[in-house]
Amino acid sequence: MKDLLEKIGAVEDQSSLAEFVQGLADDYSNNPDDWENNNLESFLRAMSSWIEDMDSYYQNTGQPYKERNVSWKNFADILAAATMYE
Repeated sequence: MKDLLEKIGAVEDQSSLAEFVQGLADDYSNNPDDWENNNLESFLRAMSSWIEDMDSYYQNTGQPYKERNVSWKNFADILAAATMYE
């Protein structure tokens, strides 16, 4: 998962997001016990919670974020966070 999370910065368009999502699927197939949220319900609930708090994440990490202009990278961040956010 760590290697995959390091690839989030490279997500900049539709194709790179699709590649990242495929990487998430591969990681889950190979390491389901490493995922905090390893079933669809907990994954979706974590995703929803993280979306509600994501502006704080970007503020705390000094990353740019515009609510009305979400990027491909922001979507990758949402998906990655849902694997572990409580």
